[in-house]
Order: sequence, then structure tokens, then C-alpha cells
Amino acid sequence: LTPFAVLKLPSHRNIADNFWRGGNLICNLDVATGEILRVVSRSSNDIQQHTDHPETGRRLIGEVVPLWPELIDVNQRCATLFAPVRYQSLDIAITQNGPVVVEINTGGAFDLPQLASGSGFLTDDVTDFFRSCGSRHV
Repeated sequence: LTPFAVLKLPSHRNIADNFWRGGNLICNLDVATGEILRVVSRSSNDIQQHTDHPETGRRLIGEVVPLWPELIDVNQRCATLFAPVRYQSLDIAITQNGPVVVEINTGGAFDLPQLASGSGFLTDDVTDFFRSCGSRHV
């Protein structure tokens, strides 16, 4: 189960893609297709939606992440390899040689999918998953 996919885009001013860094963007992706559905940035405590990249003017909404089927394959194989970690998130980079796993996270930031999508994290699928892991808190 991959309930969410988020693309992080750093500003040209930042060395890292952390969303708390001013100017960085996060994009909500359609998990099935890799299409960018929503783009947001953060300014203080305000979330601003974008259709185009604020620095380049390039249209982002509707774009599809390159090599999406290959990325999904890498994600699934890595998730299987680390199956004892039931809840995980992966950072995957798209390179000239294809998708490359940067790191696997035990857990991950709950806020990124919520901010990127504009909706809550605890969907029915996510709640069912946590319950199947023995959680009684959802």
C-alpha cells in the first residue's frame, strides 16, 4: 500500500529540499500515474498554492514525474526488502540512470502528505493499515 506520493522541489536558493526552508515546494502526486495534482509553498505559517513554478514560471500542475513506472517498481522492491518495517517512507531521486533510493525512513513526516494534498493523513486505508499493525489509537 502506497497511500501518498510527494515530490519535493528545492528553491534555487536552498541546498536541501526540506519544506521548512523558504521557497521550497511540495507537490501532491497521483500515486497511480505520477501526475502533479497540487503544488504548495510555505510562507511563515501560510500555505500558498501554485499552478506554475514561482521561480521559473514553468507549468507544474498536470506534469508527470519522469520514469514513474520505474520509480514505483523501485519503491515496491525496497518496501518488500524492508518488510519488517511495516510503516516506512522512501526518498527516491530521479537521475539520468533512473530512480535511485536515497534513504528509507522508519515512518516519515505526517505533515507533508497533508500539506501537499490539502487533506487529512488518516484516510480509511491508512487507518485500516495502522489497525492491522495493532494500533488501537486510530
